[in-house]
Amino acid sequence: REVKQLRRDLSEEIRRGEQREQAENKAAAFYSLIRQKDYARVVDGYEDIAKEQLTKAEAEFFRDTDERVRLELSVQAYQNGANFMGSGRYAEAAEAFRESLRLKEEGSHTPAVRYNLAKALRALGRSNEAQTYANAVMEQTIDKDLQDDAAFLLSQCAEDIGNYEDAKNALRTLLRRWPRSSFAQDASRRLSELNLRQSKTPKHDQKG
Repeated sequence: REVKQLRRDLSEEIRRGEQREQAENKAAAFYSLIRQKDYARVVDGYEDIAKEQLTKAEAEFFRDTDERVRLELSVQAYQNGANFMGSGRYAEAAEAFRESLRLKEEGSHTPAVRYNLAKALRALGRSNEAQTYANAVMEQTIDKDLQDDAAFLLSQCAEDIGNYEDAKNALRTLLRRWPRSSFAQDASRRLSELNLRQSKTPKHDQKG
């Protein structure tokens, strides 16, 4: 019985040794990608390497590296999107902004990413989809300077698709929460125009 137990222990130890050797080889290959600054492959490969039997130091180093690299690539994608926006290439801008969010869903720059994605989608005639991102920016608290911008954009998107009540609600929210906003004057004027338009429109023709 003792011999059998020793054999089982030996087999288990050999198995653990093989797994550890495999992990060391994969860790070395992953570290090589980091040194080569092949960041796209670092991000793609992190999920697999994290499943290996890494040492505590290796696991922490790779995790921290993945976070840092994702942030760098996300910011880079955002900057690419901003450049596309500046030249009117809205489809490419939207794709770059989506990639930025895929890499990093939450960060100090992500409210700006969502706001600009909403603007790009609206420029592409996809105001219904743009509303989701504009609303998310209006409700977030990471970058408060963008909240009133997003509220005004949200009203524009709602108006684009004929949801005048939603458009007016967004304008009312802007005026109530950010009365000193640079958009306040335009919001007040637009709210009056929408109210006047609806007062002249038969109820069965109104949307929202």
